[in-house]
Amino acid sequence: MTYSITNILGVLANIAVILATVPFLLFYMLKDGHKFPTALSKFFPATFRDEGLQFLKKQAKLFLPTSMDK
Repeated sequence: MTYSITNILGVLANIAVILATVPFLLFYMLKDGHKFPTALSKFFPATFRDEGLQFLKKQAKLFLPTSMDK
């Protein structure tokens, strides 16, 4: 009995975290999504940064055609 109550509370806590986090992340990804490839490319090694940035921009145009217009 105790195990099932603990399990239910864990599931409810996970759902609450998801419901609190997803709208926040979605808002900023929609607002500043055009900045994402440049920001992400900063984590690439310097030797691959330009190639990685080109790849990310190409993928963004492929999946989100209006994302790179800004």
